[in-house]
Amino acid sequence: MLAAPIFKQNLVTTVAFFCFVCYNCNVMSKLVCISDHHTYHRQINLPAGDVLICAGDITSQGEISTILDFNEWLGEQTQFKHRIVVFGNHELEWSKKSVNDIQSIFTNAHYLQDSAIVLDGIKYYGSPYSSWFYDWEYNLPRWDQQNGYAGARAKWGAIPDDTNVLIVHGPAYGILDECPDGRKVGCPILLERINQLKELKVVQTGHIHHSRGQEIHNGVQFVNACICTEQYRAINKPITFEL
Repeated sequence: MLAAPIFKQNLVTTVAFFCFVCYNCNVMSKLVCISDHHTYHRQINLPAGDVLICAGDITSQGEISTILDFNEWLGEQTQFKHRIVVFGNHELEWSKKSVNDIQSIFTNAHYLQDSAIVLDGIKYYGSPYSSWFYDWEYNLPRWDQQNGYAGARAKWGAIPDDTNVLIVHGPAYGILDECPDGRKVGCPILLERINQLKELKVVQTGHIHHSRGQEIHNGVQFVNACICTEQYRAINKPITFEL
């Protein structure tokens, strides 16, 4: 795959269009990225595209009513061929449910939980996890003297080597992970694993509203697609690019 970036600027956000050619399938897909809309999904103005990707924090505190309405809303987005969803730390109590039970709710999307799917020749891997953050849902254990980062290494070590698009709720350390007080709360072990993935082109995250945006590191495009601001105002636009 090759990437040719073209940047366009508007008043609310920077929208980047990335063109990736898949030589195995000769297919291009337009991806539309969202995250952290916290019950406000019906306020999002989505452009047309092939794949809609949500990187978690659909709810405020895990409300089933919001999840059901979000799935219904996804079904209304007929401009997309595929829809991919992962959960985030605000989906309280959902980690206690089986993956199959959650997948059965998402009749209008591919729900990924530490799992992969190939769509139109592009391999997507999704996970709802993030570094420990106030002990909310899908938090990885902190470093400790006895085990180190054993939990994080096991979690991120499961990402397939041939992943093209990585969808993770929590960011890697030092990349779009800075809180308003200056703390960087991303996962250093996730960053290590990302640097090992030779076929990786895009990492989509959310979680840290303050660090919404895009950066390129070692040829990989990193996207924090939070819709809500730090004050939970759903005013940011989706980030869109082509694969």
